[in-house]
Amino acid sequence: MRLALIYDKSLFSRHERGYVASLKSQGVDPLVVLLDESASDQVVYEEVFEVNGNIVKVPIIKLPGIFTYEALLTRLLLDFEIESIITLPRKPYMLAYKASRKLKIPLIVRFWSIRALKLINNLKYGAYEDLVLFMPSLALNLTEILLANGAMVTDNVMYHSLRNLGLNKLKPIVKINPPAGFSPSGRLDHNLVDLAKDSEPYVIGMTVLSKRGAYLKVEAKPSALLFYYLAKKIPQINFLIGGSTSEEFAKVFTNLRDKIPKNLIFLGRGFTDDTLKYLYQNSIAAITYVSFRSISNRLLEAIALSTPVITNPLALTLHPELAGSVIVARDARDYEDNVKKIIRESGVREEFRERVRKSYAQYFSPKLNYILTLKIISLVKQINENA
Repeated sequence: MRLALIYDKSLFSRHERGYVASLKSQGVDPLVVLLDESASDQVVYEEVFEVNGNIVKVPIIKLPGIFTYEALLTRLLLDFEIESIITLPRKPYMLAYKASRKLKIPLIVRFWSIRALKLINNLKYGAYEDLVLFMPSLALNLTEILLANGAMVTDNVMYHSLRNLGLNKLKPIVKINPPAGFSPSGRLDHNLVDLAKDSEPYVIGMTVLSKRGAYLKVEAKPSALLFYYLAKKIPQINFLIGGSTSEEFAKVFTNLRDKIPKNLIFLGRGFTDDTLKYLYQNSIAAITYVSFRSISNRLLEAIALSTPVITNPLALTLHPELAGSVIVARDARDYEDNVKKIIRESGVREEFRERVRKSYAQYFSPKLNYILTLKIISLVKQINENA
């Protein structure tokens, strides 16, 4: 399978590292192209990714400069005798589309987020910025699907939305749950590890309060307020928040700047993936509040590390396969009751740790990603042969 994966910086997102590493771990050696406007020369270098305990080395070809992308990409696809291209929307898609049409190579577009599907959540939290982008975004995504030979999506909401629009009758569409990919470095941030040890037992969560716009209103603030509520209600246990600082919390919630409970501990950001894994694996549970109708890297990394997860119903809307494997809380009081139960009953913790481990291994496995990738490539090939 001579396959090209064409990326921008989204290559380094949790789900895309997991997808690329999945294919490598199953014996596929894709041509991985990274479009980098800041690069001055074409460079070949190597990244080390980890997925489900498998460490793989991924050669990456970095292409420089906007004006040289097309010619360089076309040459690479010819030199590597590429038979199928998988790419992401927007800039990677535009370049991949041109090259695929020029060289008559089938093109599959891979969606991990569709902006239009987030609109309901944005309006609920007063984030009206994306309202004007609704129709243009929807039109662009639909055009990308219709002009491609097939599409991949990473959650149940996107899959059924596209089917409801009848697009599955026009193009093959598959849903692939990507595993979480990590970048192992062999380095632990010992200050954070020591802090976590001193904080045991603790509940872990992630949110980024330095963000702006819709993300801050819809995801970061509700998550942070939930942790604040839980820390106030359950003072006998510590709540660790990665991705934000106490100063950022105070800046966003000025009325709470002097009311931060001592058991609400902010870890900051920028720590290694090895440290992240330590934090999850030594917690008694992870709190994950999913706000957007698109893949949640926070949910993905928590289940990947077999952490008992307490989340909201939207998580099951995205991934119904997790029903019975994660604890679903419908409001703040429900989160509180479930955290107390996790603290009280070690048997419940271990039961959900094992449940989520099994579900993740079954539905988010590298092998399944490989099989479904082969499936859509095969479907596209059959359609082209019958055309």
